[in-house]
Amino acid sequence: MTADTSGHGSSTIGRFFFATTVLLSAFLLFQVQPLLGKYILPWFGGSPAVWTTAMLFFQVTLFAGYAYAHGVVRFLPTTAQAGLHVGLLATACLLLPIVPDESWKGRDAENPTGVIFALLAFTVGLPYLALSATGPLLQAWYHAWKADGSPYRLYALSNAGSLAGLLTYPLLVEPSWRLRTQANLWSLGFGVFAGCCAVTAFVVAQSRRQARQQENVVGPLPTVTWLNRASWLGLSMLGSVLLLATTNHVCQDVAVFPFLWVIPLALYLLTFIICFDRPQWYARKWVAALAVMWLLATESSHVIEQTFQTRLGIVPLVILSFGTLCLGCMVCHGELVRRAPPPARLTEFYLFMSAGGALGGLFVSLVAPAVFDAFWEWPLGIATCVLVALLAVWDEFKPAGTETSGQWMGRSAIAMITGGLVLIQIAQSSLNRRPAIFAERNFYGVVTVSDEPPSAGDDAVRMMINGGIQHGRQYLDENRRRAPLAYYGANTGVGQVLNARKQRPGLKVGVVGLGVGTLATFAEPGHVYRFYEINPIVDVAAREYFTYLGDCLGQEETIIGDARLVLEREEPQHFDVLVLDAFSGDAVPAHLLTKEAFDIYLRHLNPDGVIVVHITNTYLTLDPVVLALADHSGLTGVRVETTQDAKARQERTCYMVLSRDRSQLADIQGEPFPSSPRTDAQHLWSDDFSDLLSVLKRG
Repeated sequence: MTADTSGHGSSTIGRFFFATTVLLSAFLLFQVQPLLGKYILPWFGGSPAVWTTAMLFFQVTLFAGYAYAHGVVRFLPTTAQAGLHVGLLATACLLLPIVPDESWKGRDAENPTGVIFALLAFTVGLPYLALSATGPLLQAWYHAWKADGSPYRLYALSNAGSLAGLLTYPLLVEPSWRLRTQANLWSLGFGVFAGCCAVTAFVVAQSRRQARQQENVVGPLPTVTWLNRASWLGLSMLGSVLLLATTNHVCQDVAVFPFLWVIPLALYLLTFIICFDRPQWYARKWVAALAVMWLLATESSHVIEQTFQTRLGIVPLVILSFGTLCLGCMVCHGELVRRAPPPARLTEFYLFMSAGGALGGLFVSLVAPAVFDAFWEWPLGIATCVLVALLAVWDEFKPAGTETSGQWMGRSAIAMITGGLVLIQIAQSSLNRRPAIFAERNFYGVVTVSDEPPSAGDDAVRMMINGGIQHGRQYLDENRRRAPLAYYGANTGVGQVLNARKQRPGLKVGVVGLGVGTLATFAEPGHVYRFYEINPIVDVAAREYFTYLGDCLGQEETIIGDARLVLEREEPQHFDVLVLDAFSGDAVPAHLLTKEAFDIYLRHLNPDGVIVVHITNTYLTLDPVVLALADHSGLTGVRVETTQDAKARQERTCYMVLSRDRSQLADIQGEPFPSSPRTDAQHLWSDDFSDLLSVLKRG
């Protein structure tokens, strides 16, 4: 049967509603991910794992939606499918708007994976399930309504809608509306989508009633082997691992914000669009060969970084990482298209694809943190992709008609050995690194402690690395172990502030970010140093492998949890000094640098108190953000920058020292803030808006 049975006008209307519904469903599906990801990010510490956990939820729900679609297409007639799905959409509309309840904030701070899952399930679970199921359902309906049309074109259209949803979020939606407004607008869009889907369902149901005699006439399904299904599952899983591992890799080194989530996901979708809508663009032998070379270059750079403890600049980091993702996914998705079944099997195909995506998410979000003590899923994903690309290249260049089972096994073994060599290369890079005396990974990242042997004329030191950034070091010599090293020397901004107040009785200091506890060395008897640290592993390592906290002459305590959430709930602490030391690397928690956060800090600060913001960062220039916050909060300040002194074990630092009272800054040697307003509104971050792109270093 074809669409002509309803007449030309009906056919045109049907096509319009099919296209509109598919586009809207995909657009909303991928708008809600960065929207809710940003909404809940500050509730759970701003870690990259918040985003990957949210992605895992969306992947699992996508799989559930595809399973629902496959089940109803397999076991129900088209008219019943339409009625059931419209009922599901109506129920989902009753759960709008998708505004998260603040009672979820900060629950289970040590590992909030389960809490994030539950929050998202209660907030958007059913609407997202309905959206997920709509894509494959509409493609099955389209095939039933217009048997000579290709439903895979609708899949490409769906991916185009997804890409539009992703790109418009950071470029248009995020800077234009507050988060609650965004959630309400999305909910309104869902209502429009539900209406369009209901019309489409009506069109399909009517066309089937006019051909009722064919409704239950189902020919034999095309044969699909379990090897085919395994390839769908494996290739989808590999693409998902590359997506999430690359996102983790980049966000760990730069910052966690929607634009850096969107770019990898957009590239991932773009490869789907290219491969499914224009399969000829996957020129297999050339794309796979280029992928092998690029992926091996990326692996080599990773080995060099690990072996020589160097760090790529942001431009080569982004180019290598995103190029790896793009080419790797082109291979995975190009091979998927080559194995795509006829349209009669499409819901099963999508079911296995979504299952692979969910398995990839489970591996990166749950399995890898439990199994690995570093972010090995990224190089392992690359190595596996090299193997797939090598097999594709060999398959293209092998002599036609000469293949035997023995030759296949032999050449496959060669390809596997080649892939194994890549894994050996990774293992060698691990062995070449400085031996760690402590290494542990959890929801918030990887913490390692290692010893650095004595250098010429100097003693051995112990250091803590969190992700790829040094978070403090200490002399191992007992006579020198109280010396403040790294970012905390006496001439640094924080060193000057604490030394100037060293003789003040009853001094109370709050510190956001523990590191190895170096600042405790400035305490005198009667002083109170209160540290706030979100990662419990950091506290364990600081107490077990460093002595700054144990040697503290005053009283010290560490509060485990997100500093902002803890301070928000605490009674005023009356700090004389509040040090914000959470922005030196890894993923910058932007929610600690918003005007709402500073309102909380000022509530805990004495009238003559000082806020010290440590803004040393490899990739971000945070000066304009702190200046804007100072303007907004009525603070004056001094910028203190020091140079690296390798002989004294001191790093280059930059601090901003802020106070309501200019006289409190008189003894600080640095560059005073100008008295006139210093920044534009773009740099005043809030819980609803933070423009990290504007402060990225370009070099």
